Amino acid sequence: MARDTTLRLPRIVAYGYGHFGISLLVEAVLILLVHFYSAKDKAGVALLSVGAATLAVGIGQACDAVAAPIVGMLSDRTRNRFGRRVPFIALTAVPVCVAFALLWSPPTRSESTANMVHLIALCSVFYITYCALTVPYLSWLSDIARTNRDRALASSVMAFFNVLGAALCGGAGWVASKLGYAAMGWVCAVVAFTSFATVLAARLHRYEYSATDEPKIGFVDSFRHTWRNPHFRVYVASFAVFSVGLRILLYDLPWLAGTILRIGRTDAEIAVGPMQACCIGVAVATFPLMTRLTKRFGKVALYRAGLVAFVILGPQFLWVGHLPGISPRAQLYALMGLAGIPTGLMFVIPYTILADIIDYDEARVGQRRDAMYFGAQGLPIKLGWLGGLAVAGSLCDFFDAASGEDLGPRLACLAAAGFVLIALLLFRKFDLRPIAPSE
Repeated sequence: MARDTTLRLPRIVAYGYGHFGISLLVEAVLILLVHFYSAKDKAGVALLSVGAATLAVGIGQACDAVAAPIVGMLSDRTRNRFGRRVPFIALTAVPVCVAFALLWSPPTRSESTANMVHLIALCSVFYITYCALTVPYLSWLSDIARTNRDRALASSVMAFFNVLGAALCGGAGWVASKLGYAAMGWVCAVVAFTSFATVLAARLHRYEYSATDEPKIGFVDSFRHTWRNPHFRVYVASFAVFSVGLRILLYDLPWLAGTILRIGRTDAEIAVGPMQACCIGVAVATFPLMTRLTKRFGKVALYRAGLVAFVILGPQFLWVGHLPGISPRAQLYALMGLAGIPTGLMFVIPYTILADIIDYDEARVGQRRDAMYFGAQGLPIKLGWLGGLAVAGSLCDFFDAASGEDLGPRLACLAAAGFVLIALLLFRKFDLRPIAPSE
């Protein structure tokens, strides 16, 4: 049993705030880093080619994917007075922030082997420490929140800070335009560290449902049991493919805004911030309804509804900017506002579904392995992120979005909807009923 059984709102907020730092750092890497290294300055000189910069980020993500199940197993097996998650978060909070800050300070100001080695090394360190922090952090959700109501509330708070951190990448681009990317790196690192420190100060280990005996399942068997769970396979396949579509949209949005509004890449990155804020505003408005919606319709139905909404909205970006009598900027804001509804669903519901899968596994195997499940999903999710970047980047590059052509960015939106449709079809066989009590 847990040492404390009542998880009150202040600690739920403190826990959710940790996702702000996680989201801010990883979104900045995924959205801004390749552009920073591959964009040419006024003299026509770039730090690295697009392919080299993307490869370096991909190597870092591969390190994350390999480390994730190992971190999950170690976290689940940890036994000390600070619980199973605190030691990992405490030991990695500073290194992940420092590694992120140093990413934006290349050794030379032109393309060089030193820049490539620097980026690969720092991306690897960043993603490994990021993995060692996020896997234990995320696995707390299904451990400390044991009812559907608490999980929906905690997931809603996490989702709010998640999308807030992602939206502030536009603000990070503004800081970079004013102070430089090196200064932006340190500003984001300090802000992210405050969120990790807040999580540690909340003393959430007091709420863990701790096990006193040593795990009976080794790493290989634990990993195999995880992937033998049929509900997990369906869920992670669907969510990984959805991640491809979502990453395409996030990468594509600055290109789309730039071509529609006829502004440069830097100005487009700044303009995207308020548009994302519009989306977040609508998403946040849905968060207080999540507990009631979950109770009435169920998590599976809400997950499918979110996928359906994205499939419908994706092709609508083909027409943005072409409607008569309405300014292109207003059209973008309107569509982003509508996108806030499925965004609210898809940032909350998947974590609660995975928590139910972990409950099912505990009943089946007789052992709770929260971190292993959050770690095991790392490889397919990271591959989804990288695949989304590759698809969106290829479309924008092939159709030369940098010169103002809008066909590539619009086709990227259509491709995103296609991947989300595949995710919806993959999820059709999911039929797990939650074991956790509804209240």
